[in-house]
Amino acid sequence: MNTTNQSDLAKFATVWSLTDEQVEQFSRFIDLLESWSQRTNLVSRHDIDHIVFRHVEESLFYLESGVRSVHKMADIGSGGGFPSIPLKILFPDWDMVLIESKRMKALFLQEVVEHLNLKHITVINARAESLHLSDIDLVTARAVSSLQQLWVWARAWLSPSGCLVTLKGGKMDQEEQEFLSLYTDSSLRVVEISNRKLYIVQNA
Repeated sequence: MNTTNQSDLAKFATVWSLTDEQVEQFSRFIDLLESWSQRTNLVSRHDIDHIVFRHVEESLFYLESGVRSVHKMADIGSGGGFPSIPLKILFPDWDMVLIESKRMKALFLQEVVEHLNLKHITVINARAESLHLSDIDLVTARAVSSLQQLWVWARAWLSPSGCLVTLKGGKMDQEEQEFLSLYTDSSLRVVEISNRKLYIVQNA
C-alpha cells in the first residue's frame, strides 16, 4: 500500500472505530485495488493515492439512508467493490450478491472475497437485467445508470420493505422529475452529502 493510503487508513480507522481485523481487511483490499488498477480500470490514476477518503469512506455514505437491518443486499455494477466491500467489512453478517458484467472486474471481486476471507458473499459475472433475484432488503449502485433504470431492476428483486440506495453527483433535477412522474407509486427520499445526493427509493 502506498504511503498516502496507509496514512489515510490510520485516520479512517480512528474516525470509524475499526477493529484490528477490520483494519487488516481494509489494508488487504486497498493493496489489491492498487495492484489490479495497473491492469484494469478499477479506480482512476488520479484517485489511486486517495482510495480511502474518495472511495472507501464514500461507500459508507450509504449508511446515511438509515438502513442497518439488512439480511440480503445486491450491489449492481460492483466494479472496484464500492460500496459493497467496505459495507461488508463493517457488517460481515450481511448476505451479499455482487453483480458485475465485466469479466476482469468480476475476477478482481472474487479475489477480494477470497483474500479477505469474506463469508456469505457471491460474485455474479452478468448483467443486472438477466438476473432474477428475490427477497433483497437493500439494492445499491454507484455511478451506474439512471434512477429510472435502477428502479426497474431493483423493484423486481426487493422484499416488501426493501429499498434501492444510490449515490449520484452532478445536476439531477431533470432525472428526479422524470422519475417522480413515471413512478407515482414509489417514494423517493434524497439526502444531500457534500456535493453528492443519496437517493433512497421504496415502494410507496
